[in-house]
Amino acid sequence: MGRRFVLPQGQAHPFLPKIKLRTQSLGQVMNTQCHCGQVTIKLLGPPSKLNRCSCSICLRYGALWAYYVPEHINLSGPTDTYVWGDRMITFHRCQHCGVLTHWLDIDSEQTRCGINMQNMELHNLEGIPEYASHNA
Repeated sequence: MGRRFVLPQGQAHPFLPKIKLRTQSLGQVMNTQCHCGQVTIKLLGPPSKLNRCSCSICLRYGALWAYYVPEHINLSGPTDTYVWGDRMITFHRCQHCGVLTHWLDIDSEQTRCGINMQNMELHNLEGIPEYASHNA
């Protein structure tokens, strides 16, 4: 069964590194947010493909994942987290509207994170191939 972590507003998750957008890189910056706009994510460029993960929790979330290295995103806003199963990742959702925004690895040595592109304006995703896999 999963464990729920609730953090006071503005407090960083103790397992996770601070994530900052790499400003020296060139490319298109894409913005996404939760429904109420309190959680915002800036992405350095569009993803090359999108994963409609078929694991039990992603099916329930209805998530469409794009994967980025943490240095290519900038996260802001208060989230609640959920950890389950093999305790490898934390799923983040807005504390206010409850929309799932992203997941991060608990192990700071890992080199990617998942952004829920269901929160992105659909026209920004046109032409990006989708696949369905539990083994992203």
